[in-house]
Amino acid sequence: MEKELKQSKPSKQLDILVRPTPVLLFAKILVVHSILAVFMALSLSIPQFFTGVASLEMIDNFRISALLILMLIGEVVTLVILAHWLTEFYVLKNDSLTHRYGIFIKHKRVLMIKQVVEVLMKQGFFGKVFNYGTITLTSLQGNEGVFLKKVENPGKYFKILRDMSVSLSNQRALNIDHHLDHLNPGKVSQQIREHASRL
Repeated sequence: MEKELKQSKPSKQLDILVRPTPVLLFAKILVVHSILAVFMALSLSIPQFFTGVASLEMIDNFRISALLILMLIGEVVTLVILAHWLTEFYVLKNDSLTHRYGIFIKHKRVLMIKQVVEVLMKQGFFGKVFNYGTITLTSLQGNEGVFLKKVENPGKYFKILRDMSVSLSNQRALNIDHHLDHLNPGKVSQQIREHASRL
């Protein structure tokens, strides 16, 4: 038995970085710049109402000031969106899934894969078109542990997480079965085997 353990290959270590899709990053930036373009157009047309009241120089100064302020706001909002995208990611390892996020205050949520009992994937219309989706992991306690929100290529990560969860679930059942065989090899062990075969 010891020879079999020595000869078996060590399992491949996973260390996968998963980010939200860049499609949504670009979509958010596009929306911000579209809104700013509308405000810029309005700021260029509004002073025409004051041509009789204010001088042309004041109107031009207003237009330039409004455009500069709107451009500054647009750049700040774009930088915040980009920083949020860069600081939010998931790290998938053999035994855990870690969600890290936060621009100024860093947050970290860890879910042990052995606690996962259900893995679900959801893709909307645009998710199918642009290949992104959300993966939900439900833990043993019955609460949804971690969402991998709007990640790129969700089918790939769904399959990895589902396979890992099933593998660890089978190991749990075998460990319970092994311990119960030593305690009472009768009826309880048979029920556990039946339950494990349904997983």
